[in-house]
Amino acid sequence: MTVARARFAQLSMEQLGKPVLWGRKGPGVFDCSGLVTYCLACVGAPSMMTTHNAQMLANESAELSVGNMDAAPGDLVFFGID
Repeated sequence: MTVARARFAQLSMEQLGKPVLWGRKGPGVFDCSGLVTYCLACVGAPSMMTTHNAQMLANESAELSVGNMDAAPGDLVFFGID
């Protein structure tokens, strides 16, 4: 696991218990994509991965088949997004 991936996973876990509200980007209140983009920005992710939109995040991510998934901490997993 890379340092950035480990930091992303750690930072996201540190946000547990914070309120969830649609359209919020943190750091005190998040929605799902707001949490992801906040954590990506904190670890210095490329600007193309800092959009606040789950569909765009999914489109910019590599696709793996479920039977061949080798997920690791810090990976993003999208279900049912076409």
